[in-house]
Amino acid sequence: MHWFYNHIARMVGSYIATVTAFCVVNSSNFPAYVPTLVIWVLPGVIGGIAIGRWIRYYRVKFNPAPKTLVKTA
Repeated sequence: MHWFYNHIARMVGSYIATVTAFCVVNSSNFPAYVPTLVIWVLPGVIGGIAIGRWIRYYRVKFNPAPKTLVKTA
């Protein structure tokens, strides 16, 4: 399933690039108290968290914990 996790990371990576470009180009429309560094970094931070959570979700879903048998007395 490595290709699937790579696909997820690349999809969200393209989202990060698109949103970052949109925010930087339109940064003049943001309020003056928002630093330029935040506009550059925030989409990457949010996207990085999204990648990690999404991949963790599918790793658990595709690799469930083995079931154990309980013996009764």
